Amino acid sequence: MHVEHAVVTQNVSPMRAQPTTDAEQVSQAIFGEVVRVLAQDGAYARIQTPDAYEGWIFAEHLVPLTEGDTYPAPTCAAAVASLFLPLLREPSEHAEAITILTLGTMLQVAQRDARSGYCAVSLPGGGTGYVEAAGLMDPPVAPVADTAACLAQAGKKLIGVPYLWGGRTPFGMDCSGFIQRIFFLCGRTIPRDAHDQAGFAAFDAVDLRDVRQGDLLFFGRGEGMDRMGITHVGMCLGDGRFIHSAGSWGVTTTSMDDPHYLAIYRCARRLRSAP
Repeated sequence: MHVEHAVVTQNVSPMRAQPTTDAEQVSQAIFGEVVRVLAQDGAYARIQTPDAYEGWIFAEHLVPLTEGDTYPAPTCAAAVASLFLPLLREPSEHAEAITILTLGTMLQVAQRDARSGYCAVSLPGGGTGYVEAAGLMDPPVAPVADTAACLAQAGKKLIGVPYLWGGRTPFGMDCSGFIQRIFFLCGRTIPRDAHDQAGFAAFDAVDLRDVRQGDLLFFGRGEGMDRMGITHVGMCLGDGRFIHSAGSWGVTTTSMDDPHYLAIYRCARRLRSAP
């Protein structure tokens, strides 16, 4: 039977360039994301995530959705607020973990128990798990008065997360996955890859001399404004430093005057609706 949409049931599921275990990880699908199923090849399904990114994941990490259904239900939605949050089989600190959820993961809260401090969570495909209520954001995205400040705060929360090609969770992030995730945490959806972020219609060009907190900085070898030559992205913190996920360092901050990055600087962008 053809499946149009499905919800991801694995905490983090690698998205690969081809339907094989040794293919390049191009991105990741995250628990609770509703994805479009494009094709199936043996144990793999080709999916499109909500940011329009495509790749192959294990089909067993998906539960089909019937037409009109979604996850989580909008009136019951919450999001993980801590870097990592155990999903438990019982509402107790001594309970066995089902899995470990990551920052920003969307959940459907079924019931709250103020006395125990736990929330019951409806799992995609059926069943119930439990999480500590203190580890949730409810509503999942709070109103943001200052987008730039929100982005800086979200970015700093992830300092120390290791670098991982194709990663977009606190288990490991690449440069564009990091930037995309902090925008998501502040209620904004932007493209997955750095060169697409640089050309995103919601961004305006800004001169390097005028950058401020929340502006994105793009880097790469080559000349001119060919976006396909952009290979790295970071975000200005407004204090003479920028934050990024960089190679062996992971998520870290770097001086805006760093000679290596000045030599490969390409352009800067500002979210048009940011204060």
